[in-house]
Amino acid sequence: MTSSSTLQLPLVLVDNRSLVSLNTPRNVVAKSRSALVTSSLNYDILSEIVQLKQMKESGAVIPELLRERFLLTYPKLLKRVDNESKRDLKRAEHSQRSIRSADQNVSKSLVQLPKTNPRLVQLAKPKKNLQKEFSDVERGEDFVPHMHDLSYHMSQLHDTRISATFQQKFDAAIRDLRSLLQILPFERTTEENGRIAEALVDMKSALLKHLPKRHLRQVASIATMDVFKEEDMTVFGNQGLFMVLKGTLNPLTLPVMRKKSDNVEDLFRQPTPTLTDPQEFTIDVGDCFGTLYSLPDRNVNSRVLSMMTTQPGVELMKISASAFDSLMKKLKASDHGEKLALLRTCPQYAQWPQLSLDEIASVMEWLQIPKGEMIVRENSVAPFIGIVASGTCNAYRTIDTMHKLSTGKRERRLKRMIIGELGEGSSFGEISVIEGLYSTCSILTSTPVHLAIITPESLRELNPVTVSLVQQSNMPTFGHVNSEWLKDEYIRTESTREWHQFRRQIVDACIREGQIHPGTGKWAKPPSQHEEARILSQKEDQ
Repeated sequence: MTSSSTLQLPLVLVDNRSLVSLNTPRNVVAKSRSALVTSSLNYDILSEIVQLKQMKESGAVIPELLRERFLLTYPKLLKRVDNESKRDLKRAEHSQRSIRSADQNVSKSLVQLPKTNPRLVQLAKPKKNLQKEFSDVERGEDFVPHMHDLSYHMSQLHDTRISATFQQKFDAAIRDLRSLLQILPFERTTEENGRIAEALVDMKSALLKHLPKRHLRQVASIATMDVFKEEDMTVFGNQGLFMVLKGTLNPLTLPVMRKKSDNVEDLFRQPTPTLTDPQEFTIDVGDCFGTLYSLPDRNVNSRVLSMMTTQPGVELMKISASAFDSLMKKLKASDHGEKLALLRTCPQYAQWPQLSLDEIASVMEWLQIPKGEMIVRENSVAPFIGIVASGTCNAYRTIDTMHKLSTGKRERRLKRMIIGELGEGSSFGEISVIEGLYSTCSILTSTPVHLAIITPESLRELNPVTVSLVQQSNMPTFGHVNSEWLKDEYIRTESTREWHQFRRQIVDACIREGQIHPGTGKWAKPPSQHEEARILSQKEDQ
């Protein structure tokens, strides 16, 4: 073994920055392999060397006395390593091999460790096992719930949750509605109203058939909760639309719901007939009753559409018929204003009188069309008159062309060519719908498009003067497109495409011949400010 005043280090790797890092046996062995001479350093001599190096780096003048002393003492720095130090190095090297083999032994032994029984959350009800049911003792400690459920293991592999069943979504939606509806409508935020609308969609509530989907969030803002703390209390369904959140009810009359299109005289005759056995029918959680349109000539406290609570603490979600009526009037006025603003942005309708604009806006409907959908097909009648509120559409025309094959032969092919674009405020289909003419082009959405449309059925409801005004104000959208224009446009687009293709081929050939590698060398992107600062700091460290 070496004395405490010396440190076993290779001479060629001695440095004042690496003394601490080379103190471990692993680094000693690694560095000793790359060294040409192995030596023992004396700490007293080493301190003088470090002192001289610091003086040289600081720019101080080294006295001649210290220089001569260094030349005299430097040979004493080297000492032959005796056999004992060589044995220490071999022992250290052998210990490294032992560590690697020990790691392998430990990894093999981990396989033989006893398995633990993890506690897993059971998200879905397991199916009934038709085989023999074993007790926990007979199953053993290695039994894991969902052991043979492939969906469970796939969710663990991808670190995701098992998809919830409809019953779980239904229960979660009911819990959210009960907690959110406890807040008064004027105290709820827009986000909370949105959560109420999402809960109704998740549970696939029957209310969605009676509510406008476009204004579902606005309708959620007027929803309230009614709580009936006692049994055998009457709930008057003519006051609004209800959905059961907790408890059960029995109907007093049938039917229990009324749509806007229902015939009142046939379904709800006077006097209101009552059920002989109300307990024969039961309204449970998630069921709906009542109406959004109050029955004419009936009191709001009439027995029609009414229910009787069967237990205390019944909770109901209520959308008042009067509040819904006032809300729809406000939304209709706002919607009418949006349609008028859209008509004024369209050049064909900008100079129309206000009376005609109001009439045509009253029959307009909103339509959302995704990207890539064909709205109008060439050589067919347009399905409606459309005005683009947002998004863009492309107009295509099919032309007959001659295509040159690689063999030099030519063949006839049909090709679709873009002849124009429809943006915000553009309209189409007026002449085709009114006169029943075939469309001269196809219209395809290039982005998601929001349209205001007028169907042929709605057009018949308009005043004949307004219909003639529509016909006189509009011309074919792409009436300037004829065979001569198509020929010139096709030649221009094909020439441009061939030029770009030829230019690209020349550039690629130059790159290959010049052995240019885009993205490297002088063709690389200039470094950003952050990269320049990082490179500068690296140079300063060196």
